[in-house]
Amino acid sequence: MGRKSKATSNRLLLLIGVPFLLIGAIGTGSALRDLFAGGQELSRTLFSCGVAALFGGVGFGLVRGARPGIKSTATQGSPRRSGKVGRSAEKTRNAVAAGPIRADLAVDVGAAWLIPIVGAFILLSFAGGNLRTLLRAVAAGEPAAIIGVGLLLLLCVPAVCRSLMAARFGPATLDLQGTQLVPGELLQGTVIIGRAMAPTGPATVRVLALQRVQTTSHDVLTTDTTTVMELSGQVPVAGIIRTAQQTRIPFSVVIPTDAPVTVDRGRLEWELVVHVPVTGIDFEQDFPISHQGLDA
Repeated sequence: MGRKSKATSNRLLLLIGVPFLLIGAIGTGSALRDLFAGGQELSRTLFSCGVAALFGGVGFGLVRGARPGIKSTATQGSPRRSGKVGRSAEKTRNAVAAGPIRADLAVDVGAAWLIPIVGAFILLSFAGGNLRTLLRAVAAGEPAAIIGVGLLLLLCVPAVCRSLMAARFGPATLDLQGTQLVPGELLQGTVIIGRAMAPTGPATVRVLALQRVQTTSHDVLTTDTTTVMELSGQVPVAGIIRTAQQTRIPFSVVIPTDAPVTVDRGRLEWELVVHVPVTGIDFEQDFPISHQGLDA
């Protein structure tokens, strides 16, 4: 129940933060328009800057605070087993998910579109909120309009790819064998993809140990992520199980004996990333599998 309510809370933060970001984007566009137009009252320009800073800062803090938690809480439901790990008695040994870990495609796609949407609001605000004005400026060959639209299109590329991947391959689930990450032993499981696919090469499975450190500056929460260790393996095409309804990728990765069990700052998280080359947009999905470390 605790994890479910925390996931709901994170989604609520995201829903609240996005409108704040959009208002901040409108304020930014208004300030830029007044700045470049010239002849505007200083008070109006300062007001637009204040709106952009206030709402944009609050929205950015809410979204950044919610996004790391959404993936980690919405996909796992296993209890943690207490114990000592590494240098600190306060750390807990962490069990991996006791059941299937389902990728949250809605959150992934929504997060991918967040930056392009904010960019579009800034661009429209700069054009006075009038799409026709923006299109006329592009047709007239105005450099600022062309550069702005070009940058917006570039921002849309990753979001479009993510959306197409979600629509093409459907939901993905990670089913792990066992309940512990143990140094010197195998991490085994199966990635289940909700559509049949025809791989053009071996699937790559990577297991990442990530150090996440959260800091707060001027009421804005930021998360710095560092890869502490990366393990990888490949599953040949012959080892990928395909049916009419789904694709299953069994894997096994050896966790080395010197794998980190804790970090000096922040927290240690483990993620599994699977990549399958196919014709067109490749399949790639990450799954959080552990949030404190390994069982020593």
